[in-house]
Amino acid sequence: MKKYIFIFCLLITAVSVLILETIQTTKSLLVTAFKVSNLTQSVRQPKQPSEYTIIATGDVIPARSVNTRVVRLNNFNYPFEKTVNFLKEADAVFINLESPLIPNCQITDEGMKFCGDLRNVRGLIYGGVTVASIANNHMGNYGLYGINSTINLLKENKIAVTGNGQSAIVTIRDKKFGFLGYNSIGTSEPGIAWAEISEVQSDIQNLKKQVNFVIVAFHWGFEYTALPNSKQKELAHAAVDAGADLIIGNHPHWVQGVEQ
Repeated sequence: MKKYIFIFCLLITAVSVLILETIQTTKSLLVTAFKVSNLTQSVRQPKQPSEYTIIATGDVIPARSVNTRVVRLNNFNYPFEKTVNFLKEADAVFINLESPLIPNCQITDEGMKFCGDLRNVRGLIYGGVTVASIANNHMGNYGLYGINSTINLLKENKIAVTGNGQSAIVTIRDKKFGFLGYNSIGTSEPGIAWAEISEVQSDIQNLKKQVNFVIVAFHWGFEYTALPNSKQKELAHAAVDAGADLIIGNHPHWVQGVEQ
């Protein structure tokens, strides 16, 4: 039996996924705990051999004033310096990367067209990022040029990518974890996976055949709202019905509800 938890929004919050292996003749796994913990208050216990910890962040946006600051400091680790020790306690770190990383990105502190300096990948590496979803409403700000630049940069630096219509698979000791990402904000764009229920369910079912656990990230909801809307719930339920083990949400910028 599994417990499914829908995490509708995470901002400056991490999801610790604790998966404890049960002793059964089928050697199946029972997901016994999903703990949402504040980065500044978390107290970690030593992990057991059959325990797996995945941290999922909120929107990571190395653009506008963040990009300006790190370029001027020439310190691309700067945004992660207060959290790096926490992040590196995890077996995997899953982010929503909400800005393309492109050559010659001009520094600015304003505007809604996002880009980040290519060197921001140094911060992602420093922060221990394992998987990045690019499925959001700003990754396409520079079209396929920006999307492809970002994907190539991440892969060159051994950061797995999803949200582009492809899954990412990470092996943690004896288990395989599959990651998918989808955007439902704005309109469908080339190169970014759109949250169409039939496609989401098909992707999950296909990925489920290859991994032990499926984790799905959605970019969804209304900004600065405390409760998930009906569309978020519909997408989450559809994903779980198809076999997803954990749903993670981004975009509202407020921590929203949990459904178990």
